[in-house]
Amino acid sequence: MINIIGPGRVGKTLFNCFKKKNISIKLFSKDDDKSNISGIVIITTQDEKIKNVWAEIKDCNIEAVGHCSGILDSNFFGDIPHFSMHPNFPFSSPLKCDALKNIVWGIEGNSKGIEYAKNLIDILDGKYVIIPQNKKVLYHLAAVIASNFSYGLIKMSKVLYNEIEIDTINHLIDLSIISLNNIKEKGLKDALTGPVSRNDTYTINKEREEFNKIFGNVEVYDFFIDLLYKIKEDE
Repeated sequence: MINIIGPGRVGKTLFNCFKKKNISIKLFSKDDDKSNISGIVIITTQDEKIKNVWAEIKDCNIEAVGHCSGILDSNFFGDIPHFSMHPNFPFSSPLKCDALKNIVWGIEGNSKGIEYAKNLIDILDGKYVIIPQNKKVLYHLAAVIASNFSYGLIKMSKVLYNEIEIDTINHLIDLSIISLNNIKEKGLKDALTGPVSRNDTYTINKEREEFNKIFGNVEVYDFFIDLLYKIKEDE
């Protein structure tokens, strides 16, 4: 028996997909009676509520317990088989089960708990990477930089387009997607294009001036240019 506690986007998706696989499963909301819960428990509430849920159910007949937080590890569950399994995928709404196929989950836990997490992800037709328990924040920061920071970069491009009265940025989004696909295919160094790859210092300096005029924080521009040079010079 699998028990999902937390009927949000991730919880509903997991419930629907395990059910579709003919797995015995229950979905609990915060007000449901959990006093007789047993089997495997996956807590899919907001991060700040996970430990409170655990305090509520820890004396039940639980086989293994885990959660889906990106930043919390699972040490606080104690000696019971425990794990966390965090999807590298933006859950803007509950997903159809086919969308879960081949998603990479970041998992950590004690040795028995990791085996539970692996089995659960196999049922979902997913993939996984294993994270050291004390490195969860670094794991999640990498995901935030790769995913959420891209929103900030597109926003900056939009600000620049507003300055020249161009309304659409869809082609810039397409440009970003093409660049990411090139990185996936060729790797960072071989996919690199632009003034840094050409060592075009004139363009870099002129754009640095404009960046400072618009955003007033030239250190950000310098930081990214330095990163690009490190990519270019990587052996």
